[in-house]
Amino acid sequence: MTDQSRPVMKPPEGTLELTSEQMALCLDPARNDRLMLRAERPASIKELDDALVKPKGTVGHHVKVLFEGGLIEVVGTRQV
Repeated sequence: MTDQSRPVMKPPEGTLELTSEQMALCLDPARNDRLMLRAERPASIKELDDALVKPKGTVGHHVKVLFEGGLIEVVGTRQV
């Protein structure tokens, strides 16, 4: 016998629900560092590489993966 009358718990308002794929992205320490910095305020790749003391290409790669995973959003771009 299954208990189908049990209420379904919904997460509190404002809670971010992650897919298993998004959670896997967050578990990478390099991506987690970038994700935490992005939570503070919008930042450019240059600002992130300065803060993390990592090459711009490495930072750009991880930011791209986080963006494609739906964990961050791009608020602007410019050609330099």
